Amino acid sequence: MSLNPQLESKSKSFARPTLVRHEVYDHLKLEILTGKLGSGSRLAEIALAKRLGVSRTPVREAVQRLAQDGLVEIQANKGAKVRAVNATEVEHVYAVREVLDGLAAREAASHATPEDIRAMKAALEKLENCPANDYNSQIQADLEFHNAIAQASQNPTLVTVLRGLAESIIRVKLLTAKYMQDAITRSSHHQILAAIEAKNPELSEQTARAHVHDFGVLTVENLKAALKTKRDQWDLD
Repeated sequence: MSLNPQLESKSKSFARPTLVRHEVYDHLKLEILTGKLGSGSRLAEIALAKRLGVSRTPVREAVQRLAQDGLVEIQANKGAKVRAVNATEVEHVYAVREVLDGLAAREAASHATPEDIRAMKAALEKLENCPANDYNSQIQADLEFHNAIAQASQNPTLVTVLRGLAESIIRVKLLTAKYMQDAITRSSHHQILAAIEAKNPELSEQTARAHVHDFGVLTVENLKAALKTKRDQWDLD
């Protein structure tokens, strides 16, 4: 799996692989992270095995691995379902990411090469030219921008830790995907890029942290509103 396999084109179809158990796991993870299998979706072994053209064993193994990853919850006598993202979890993810993205931007301002700057600009251009309703492509491009900053930091440990956060970030980014291309988002991205290109560590960290913080607040607000809507619907049923 690459840095952000969750949003690659292979998620559109499933080809029966040689290493079935690994590919079933990767494929189901893709579907969860991109929202095809949304929060609360039941993971019935028989149905999934039939859809993917495999036996039940690799599906069962994949579901167990996904449960270990925290993406799936398995309940006795009820089976498995995709675990819902809660507001507290989102706050925790963004709190950590704010610090790490700020550090990455600070280090990038000191170490970025012309090639790194070109990679950042290419990612932003890709993001701004994505179709307006293609949220997965927008999220992929956004992650490419932030990954380019991390790579420019020349801190392998930081790159590894941020890569580990990528999966959680993708799930929560789907909650605010419609903001990926708005004017405020574009402006903050370009402010980060300009500060790094100007080799200003303090401003780079400040703008990167502000960007992540603002998106974190927005995501939590959207999630709470969505949960309230669901509760209201349940009350009406």
